[in-house]
This record gives sequence, structure tokens and C-alpha cells, in this order.
Amino acid sequence: MCSKYRSCTINEDTGLGLAFTIAHESGHNYHGDLILFTVWVSSLAVRRQFKASQDEGFPAKADICKALWCHRVGRKCETKFMPAAEGSACGPEMWCRRGQCVKQGDEGPKPVHGQWSSWSGWSSCSRTCESGVTYRERYCLNPRPMYGGRFCEGSSRSYKLCNTDNCPHNTVDFRAVQCAEFNSKPFRGWHYKWKPYTRVDDQDVCKLYCFAEGYDFFFALSSKVRDGTLCTQDSSNVCIDGICESVGCDRVLGSNAVPDMCGICNGDNSTCKLYKGQYTKQHYLSQYYRVVTISAGARTIRLMELNSSSSYLAVRNLQRKYYLNGRWTVDWPGKLHIAGAVFDYKRPYNRPESLTSTGPTNETLVLEEDTDRRNQPKHNYTWAIIRSQCSATCAGGQMVTKSVCYRDLRIQVNTSYCISRTRPATGVVACNTQPCPPSWSVGEWGVCSHSCGSGDQIRQVQCLQKTGPDRIEMVTDDNCAQPPPSRRQTCNTHTCPPIWTSGPWSQCSRKCGKGVMKRTVACVSSNPGSQSHGLPDASCGALPKPDSQQTCMIKRCHKQRKAQWFVSTWQPCSVSCGKGLQARVVKCAEKDVAGKYRELSPKKCQHVPKPSTELQRTCVLADCPILSPHSRPDCVQCHVEGEFRCGQYNVLFMDVLHLGVCYS
Repeated sequence: MCSKYRSCTINEDTGLGLAFTIAHESGHNYHGDLILFTVWVSSLAVRRQFKASQDEGFPAKADICKALWCHRVGRKCETKFMPAAEGSACGPEMWCRRGQCVKQGDEGPKPVHGQWSSWSGWSSCSRTCESGVTYRERYCLNPRPMYGGRFCEGSSRSYKLCNTDNCPHNTVDFRAVQCAEFNSKPFRGWHYKWKPYTRVDDQDVCKLYCFAEGYDFFFALSSKVRDGTLCTQDSSNVCIDGICESVGCDRVLGSNAVPDMCGICNGDNSTCKLYKGQYTKQHYLSQYYRVVTISAGARTIRLMELNSSSSYLAVRNLQRKYYLNGRWTVDWPGKLHIAGAVFDYKRPYNRPESLTSTGPTNETLVLEEDTDRRNQPKHNYTWAIIRSQCSATCAGGQMVTKSVCYRDLRIQVNTSYCISRTRPATGVVACNTQPCPPSWSVGEWGVCSHSCGSGDQIRQVQCLQKTGPDRIEMVTDDNCAQPPPSRRQTCNTHTCPPIWTSGPWSQCSRKCGKGVMKRTVACVSSNPGSQSHGLPDASCGALPKPDSQQTCMIKRCHKQRKAQWFVSTWQPCSVSCGKGLQARVVKCAEKDVAGKYRELSPKKCQHVPKPSTELQRTCVLADCPILSPHSRPDCVQCHVEGEFRCGQYNVLFMDVLHLGVCYS
């Protein structure tokens, strides 16, 4: 949201809520303080189902002042959990005021303005030296703003500097440390050595720009550097949450204190001596001429060319080591680190040359003039190709080539000296295409064979040889260094917890119908590979104990039918004297609950064979006395009056078995 060229926000038009979304996103312009909390709190208690009142036509149980529900044709009701607009009707003579449905004319609940909580403690310092940053926080919830109340004024975070002592002399630059952290991370499939890149616009000084060493490109590896990183090397301002914040010379965040020309914070320029002058000598020979010598400890250095010329400003130390435009070369303008200070070298094409620095310098410097070279002897300028380091040591890497211009095959100069049409083609070329030495490749360890009590796990170990950027071949193991990495290792050596163990089930207690079978259940140690031993049941108390008894049924029992054939006992003899008959019968019957037999139809006993037995036999009793026919029950009167016919009777069925002749 902070850049008009690279930032945008896309929002779905959901109604009134769109206004709050845009306001929220706009808050990102202000360091994020306006977006930590929101005044609008969605009501999650809004009922998802409601039905309209038959009389008023309003939802009976939905409070639109907290969440507005809408019905779309052919779809279910939907809500964005946003309240209806202020003043919307919510019932007969009712309207929404500050999230409440009140009578028209009422203003609703009074607004509750937000108040800050107490400050938290200070966080840990972001650096150990030079320009560390610490912060504390507070929250707008004491109380939280409600019913249209104002949000808390001021910032939710407070920053201050910490650990402001100078870092040791050999300390690596803090920004360089952050760039180096990406050396081990692939960038678009390749690994590079990253160094800080600081030639960026002022609005980007707090982004982590790094350039790939040996290559002609740089990249923003992070949208912001760590808190406490200096915005620029020639400034005491620091980056906080991706924004460059001013730091005074008194090492106070947001302070306006500045050093005077002598380097004294809030000084009056009275503690040092000012040297000023002009160099106006004119030289005709093409060589370096001393302009002025600057002693170590100098501050507020400004060298300005009065008018544009073909001469160049050069800087060296007393040992004739050139830092700028030395040995007939011309350097690019920009920020230069010279003698412990940062110098700003400017050389516009249409304005005079200049060199400035706030200092202080840590060695004596000599400023020289490299005069016009039109009188120099003619030089020979030729192109040369410089190759970067190969991206791989074998199996085909890439390197970047670039062309440079040399004078007399000795000194590198600006490319403008060489003829552009003869410039050689450069770019990315292949290098180190020979195969890599074979090496062991190990896979991930497999799953352990046991979860406890010492198991084994294996992995794949192969001898591989990389023969191209995307080609790897498997070769025999004797091509790789011996011995090979281990393919097997022990794992999960911790003791196993006790477990329940169950024996085999016994046979079912019945051969048909429901029975019971049992088994033994015991608590034992569970270490694999070792003899398990019994433990008290309490040791396995954390585990459910398996059943030691359960019901069983081998098969269903055949249903016994109760109906049977019964043979009665012999009946009494058919006569009381003399020779008679005895009988018995075979009947189908069943025994009831009381133990008595109940006669059934013979069809009920068809499933049982009917017994084959004697049902009638002769019985002989004592001889009968001679009686008068009138007194004998076995005599009947014949047709002839006065004659009787006597015989034997079957007492059971009252059948006449034999009749004698009639006699008188």
C-alpha cells in the first residue's frame, strides 16, 4: 500500500462491508498501528435460520443490527456477518443505532471509547552492539471501543534503542550477516554467495537487497531487514519494521540532535578548525598533481570542482594506494568506503565533479587531480572477457562472462574507450562438464520394526555418479569410497510398556445351543526378543483388560417334539369269572406342565414310529357259578318267551363276544 507503482488491493464488493475493508487496507500506510484491533466485532451468535413474521414481515429471531442476512433467488440465506447500515429499519418504528435495535428517535447505547492497557515489558534487544532496538506494547481493550466509540489514540508500540556501544573492530556488517544467511538456500535452483547491495532508492533502504558475488544481478531477498539495521552506512538512522526511523546523534530514537562540523553532538563548531581553499593551478602534462593533504580524523570533507572539465579527482593514501580514479582508471560514481569513512562521489555528465564525507577518517589522505589526457601518447584499447566462478565443480555448471576494456593490455578502463562494434559476445556458458566422482547416496530411514524395546530400521544406500546437470547414474559399490554408510541401525530402544496377553479359547461348554468358552488373561512385559514375564494386573491398569469369558454356540439344538405314542396298561379282564379278554390301547398324547397326559390327534405323532405290540390277550378267572338267566347280566331274552341266550361281553366296548343257544 505504500508504493504507488507496485502496490494494489483487490476487494470483493459485498455491500457496506467494502468500505470497512478499504479503510482497513489503507491503514497499512501508517506503520500498521491502525490495524492491530478493529472496532467492528462480528456477532457469531446470530441465528443461521429465521422465519419472517406473518404480520410485520421482519425476521422473528435475527438481529440485523448485528448481522444482516440476505436471501438470494434459488439459494439459501447468506450473511457477511456485517451489521446493517446505521439507521436501517429493524422493526415497526425501530431502527439500528450503534449495533442495537432501538425505537426510532432513541440514540441507542452511549458510545464506549477505547482506552489503552498498561505497557508490557521491554522485548529483548535486536542487536548486541551499535544500534539495537527494543519495544513494548499495549492494547486497546481497557475497555475495548463499543457502540461507535473512538479507538485509542496513539501508537500501540513504543520503541527505543539498546546496546548502542560501538561493535568490535572485526565485527561483520549486520546487513552482510543477513545476506549471508541465504547462501545455504537455493535461489531459482542455484546457490550463490550473497553480499549487501546498497545502491537503492531511499524508500528501499530497509529492504534486504543483496547481489550474487561474481554475477551481474541483485535481488530483494526480504521485504525488510531486521530491526536495528542501519539505513545507510553514512547515517545513524535505523530500520524498524521495514521503515527508516531517524536517530539523533544522542542515540535517541526520533531525536533531532545533530553533530556539528566538529563531530560534537549539538555542538557549536567551536572545537575544531575549519580549512578552506581553492586550487587554481593549471597543468599541461597528463599526470597526477597533489591538490591537498587531509589529516587523519578529518570531518565534514567537501571537495567541489568549480566548473566541468575533462580532469578527474583522485584519492590515495601516503603509501600511494589509490582509492579513487588511480593508475589512469576512472571509477563509477557512488558511495565509497575510504579510510574508515563513507565518501559520496558524484560525477554528473553536465555538472562539476564532487566528493563529500562526514568523516572521520582513520588515515591521512592525499587528494590529487588527474589532468586532461589529450596530450598523452596514444594508447591501445582492447576487449577482454572476464569469467565468473563456475556454479558447479563437475557434471556441467554455468558461469557468466562479461567483457571489459583494457588499455595497453595492462589497465582496465571504462568500456567507453573500446570500440563497441568489436565487443565480444558474452553471457552464460557451460563449464566443468566432466562427470563428478562417484559418491554414496543415502535415503531416508525406514519405519522402525518395533515401536519400543529395540527395533531395526533400514535405508537405501547407493553409489551414484552425477554425469550431467540433470543426469545421475548408479554405479557399482566399489567405485565409491569404502566402507559404505550403514544400511541398518537400531531404533526405539526404550523399554516397552506392559500389555495384556490372552491365551487360547477353551472349547464351548455345549455342543449345541448357547454355551461358554474361557481363556486366561495376564499382564506381561512386552519387550520384543526377550522372554516375557508376568506382572501384577495393576501394571496394565492404563489399558482395557480383554474379556476372559464369552458366550459361544457351535450349532442350534434340534427342537424336541413333546407328542409321543403311549401304550396304556392292560385293562381288567372282561369277565368276573371264567374265561375272558384283556385289552390295551396305543394313543398319541403329550405330557403337560402338571405332568398329566393329554390325548392328541394321531397326526401329531406321525414323526414317531407307532409301536407294534399286542393289544388284546385272554384272561382266565375262576369258574362261574350257575345262576338263573334272569339274574345273569350276560343273558338276553330270546324271541321265544321263556328262553334265554347267555354269553360273554367285552366290558370295554360292550360288544357281545359269544352267545349261547337259548334255553329255558
